Amino acid sequence: EELEIKVECEFCYLNSEILNFIEEAHSRKLSVVLTSDMYLSKSQLIQILKSNKFNSNFIDEIYVSCEHQCNKVSGKLFQKLISDFPNIKTQHILHIGDKLDADVEAPKSLGIEAYHYSVIPNVMKKIYDYEKVCQTTPQNLNSLRKLAVHTSGDANLIENQIGAGILGPVLTSFCEWILDICEAEGKDSVYPFMREAEMFAPMLKNAAQKRKLRLNIIPLHVSRESTWLASLDEWNREECANLLEKYGFTVLDIFRTIDLNPPTNIERRFHEAKVKELPTEIRNLLREHLLSKQVTTEINEKIDHRCDLLIDYLKQDKNYLNNSITVDLGFRGTINHNLEKALAKSGIESNITHLLAFGADSIITLKSENIDIRSFLASPGENQDQRRIVQRSSMPLEQIILGQSGSVKGYEYSNGKILEKHHKIRIFPHELLTKQVVHDAVLHYQNLWYSLHSTKKSILRKALSSKSERRKLCGI
Repeated sequence: EELEIKVECEFCYLNSEILNFIEEAHSRKLSVVLTSDMYLSKSQLIQILKSNKFNSNFIDEIYVSCEHQCNKVSGKLFQKLISDFPNIKTQHILHIGDKLDADVEAPKSLGIEAYHYSVIPNVMKKIYDYEKVCQTTPQNLNSLRKLAVHTSGDANLIENQIGAGILGPVLTSFCEWILDICEAEGKDSVYPFMREAEMFAPMLKNAAQKRKLRLNIIPLHVSRESTWLASLDEWNREECANLLEKYGFTVLDIFRTIDLNPPTNIERRFHEAKVKELPTEIRNLLREHLLSKQVTTEINEKIDHRCDLLIDYLKQDKNYLNNSITVDLGFRGTINHNLEKALAKSGIESNITHLLAFGADSIITLKSENIDIRSFLASPGENQDQRRIVQRSSMPLEQIILGQSGSVKGYEYSNGKILEKHHKIRIFPHELLTKQVVHDAVLHYQNLWYSLHSTKKSILRKALSSKSERRKLCGI
């Protein structure tokens, strides 16, 4: 029994919404009574409440069914309440609870007002059921996830369920892991990659403020496109083969990547075709053109120019080249590798730690090149089965996280500064609103998480010290 009470004290937490209601009632000098159909005693419940820093002066009484040999569902515990408070008219009593029979139907049958406090949205029940079937998820966070969705606004909005119930728990732990590294290793600058920075930057700033850490958190406008050419030493047969082998690339994608126009001897009807699906003679024609002397010279000039622009862009913030961290969702560390190669060929010594939410097995190659790249939820040889599931369907995840800015296609000089150039994206106002609701719900979960952090640190931070708990986060 002592062990059970100890566990209850450790894992239970105060519902902030109900707590605020009780404090408001107390401030208005209204009587507040807690009722429960429960086998634990009143003194044990007070012990659990006090361990969670609840002020017992806010309540007048606690009625527990086991101590009065009657319960709420039968109505008899409410009858005792009515007899013990004869100065309060029955119709002036309000009962709040989550069970329809015991907390709504029973008190109403006696003339007591009742409010059904349904903290678990119906759709979230389905989500938890799916998780139980498919994966093991962190049970210690489920009640917090439910409460976050319930208090985020309209609990039936899928945007709130995704933000507060799914992304919030995962990304909050990811941000904590990042700031733990900053604190432990004395890093003072964090650069989340755009476009994911539209979600990561506000979360990191929020977490740093809660933890009273002084950090420079600045979105870094980089992409595969804006860093790839800049990272090459020269254009040659090997780099050409790598480009032609890129998954899903069309002929137009190839020429957009090298910033040149397609040749006139490749018919327009092939421009939208995937390179791997081209007829052999057209594929050979494309390769010959890309490796011709004129095109090789043009691409090499672009490589040098792109590298100069990228390095100048990075140098605009001196912190980036010294004692800093980059942040990205993952998965193969391509942008991170491109940055390191561009810095190395420019003779600049890197002191950057690269952090990914998910890292594929292939990042072991980057580690072998002495690049400090680490990943939180999946690393080489760890949770790769989970990473493949997420990466296989990464498009919806990325679209939810990404905001209104287009991907970076390059850089240009303007009035003595280097400015990034973005692709234009067509996004409708209702889509932006949808994304914003998700982002707001994510921050709502993070704020709720921090409201409990001081008393429930060991539970909330489990994933930061346990591989098995990180796997459960993948399950969400």
